[in-house]
Amino acid sequence: MKKFILFCLLLPVLTPAEIMAQADQLLKLTMDYFSNYNPTAGLKDRYYIPSEIKPGLTPEKAKKDIARLLDKYCISRDSKENNEYAYYNDSTKVKGNRIKEDPIVVTDDYIEFNTTQEGLVRINFRDILFDEIVHVGMNGVNTCLLTVGKHNFSICIFDFPDALYYMQYMYGIKYFNEQVEAFRPVAEEYLKTSDKPEMTEEQHRYFVQGNALAQTRQAKKAIQLYNKAIAINPVTYPEGYYNLALIASLVNNYPFAVCCMKKYLMLVPDAEDARDAQDKIYGWEIQYADKM
Repeated sequence: MKKFILFCLLLPVLTPAEIMAQADQLLKLTMDYFSNYNPTAGLKDRYYIPSEIKPGLTPEKAKKDIARLLDKYCISRDSKENNEYAYYNDSTKVKGNRIKEDPIVVTDDYIEFNTTQEGLVRINFRDILFDEIVHVGMNGVNTCLLTVGKHNFSICIFDFPDALYYMQYMYGIKYFNEQVEAFRPVAEEYLKTSDKPEMTEEQHRYFVQGNALAQTRQAKKAIQLYNKAIAINPVTYPEGYYNLALIASLVNNYPFAVCCMKKYLMLVPDAEDARDAQDKIYGWEIQYADKM
């Protein structure tokens, strides 16, 4: 890490554009440094964050696993830990909420089930696309909890987060492919425009903060900040897509990484690093080609 600290200390007084260019270079160096970082290494045996697709899973098997496990293994019990639910939503937190025996529906796009206290619940994979799945099994106080976004399940079976991660990931492949196609007319219009839009101060702040988080291995939070910046205006900072692709690859979100890098090449087709960017796309695509 001394190399990166020294790099920052030697930066001269630069224009905002030059600062962003230097930050981009620093981010690329940092991404290379952390490319083998395992975010789940060292975690306790019963604390689990899925970071890869388990062998043997298929869309149909994952759907059946989710429905079966929700139906049979989501638990609801009284305890001093307030684990009096099988499911609850952060916005409601209704105690004693159980999943009914009604048919549990799992499609390529969502999970749907009925509960005793909150009624019908639908979890759209689009809404949890960037959310981490965190699962705690039996940990000494007989507590089981899985959280993803605002959704919480009381379930001890470790097959559940794997199946949920699989469906989330597969939805992402489809969704990000659609996003690439939707971006084409935006990029074409950008290339035709001689007067390019300027980055706002708010966007600049989000990008800088995102870089800072990425350099400290907080890739998920960095992605959130980059997405906020791009939502303000998607074409003011083409290099941001390159950076975002690198960050996404750190957390094995290769479909999103490919999507971002393709957007970068659409906006800057003659970039000096276009060859390198395209090669990264090829490398990331093979990571999920056999899962489609």
